[in-house]
Amino acid sequence: MIEKKAFDTQKLIGRLEDELAAMEELLADPAPSIPALRRHAAGMRRALHARSAVAESDAVLHTFPMDLRAFFERVAAASRTRCTAAGLGFRAELHADGVFICDEERLRLILQELLEGAGASTGGDLLLRTEMEGRTLVCRLTVSPLTRPLDAGFAQPVAEAMGGSLEVSDGFTLRLPLEADPEGTLPELRGLRLLIVDDNALSRTLARELCEEAGAEVEEADDGETAVDMVSNYYAGYYDLVLMDIRMTGMDGYRAAELIREVPWATKKVLPIIALSALDYETDRSAETGNAINAFCKKPLDLNRVLYAYRAARNGA
Repeated sequence: MIEKKAFDTQKLIGRLEDELAAMEELLADPAPSIPALRRHAAGMRRALHARSAVAESDAVLHTFPMDLRAFFERVAAASRTRCTAAGLGFRAELHADGVFICDEERLRLILQELLEGAGASTGGDLLLRTEMEGRTLVCRLTVSPLTRPLDAGFAQPVAEAMGGSLEVSDGFTLRLPLEADPEGTLPELRGLRLLIVDDNALSRTLARELCEEAGAEVEEADDGETAVDMVSNYYAGYYDLVLMDIRMTGMDGYRAAELIREVPWATKKVLPIIALSALDYETDRSAETGNAINAFCKKPLDLNRVLYAYRAARNGA
């Protein structure tokens, strides 16, 4: 088990206060610098994103299997686009590979903050290099030439909350211990039949396309009552998984899940129900839902998290 340090929310509060004070000082000028205002506004946004992504007291981590190479290829592509727009050079040497258990959302926040900080400290080039030292992920972001002191911002406390460390010199070096996925590969939905329950047609369509790309057969219900009827009218094992939106008009996802569990064959192991919500606090309400729902996943739909929750449910975890 990875040891985590308590997340100090005061550091984020201090960051917000510093950014706000800088903006107020700029606005006192009759002709404030618009790029500087935008830079400080972006800093506030990143701090708020980090604040919402980290639990207030014990920094609960939402860890799931993650393909490191695929993740860093996405990060590199997005970073290259932003650096090009800012007139900076960007290169990536990606050597970290494999599937590991990690909090992808928080790792992305750390990297975004480091890239922003590095970009503000040079007019030249950035190099992102990743590698594995045993089960420790090492990310090095070097800056050349370094024209201003580097600021890690809130990346430092987030890294510490994840059990990692962050060093600052002519760049940033992030070290993050990871737990290997015991199965070594991400599970697939191929051959499974899913029931997607959501009263928003666009959300259903996006979820359907994502799941079908992963090989699943998909059926839809546009409300809780229809979902209960569909499960009740089919034989045991017809559906392998239910993706249930929580906030629906009429019967909400909680009640629909409870009624599905009254179907004799629809046990938690035979028919996992994964609740979906765009609200952060829904993911912390499992104690209130009895035995109806197997797991919570936050919208937008992250297929890796759904796959992991499905596998855990079928294994009785």
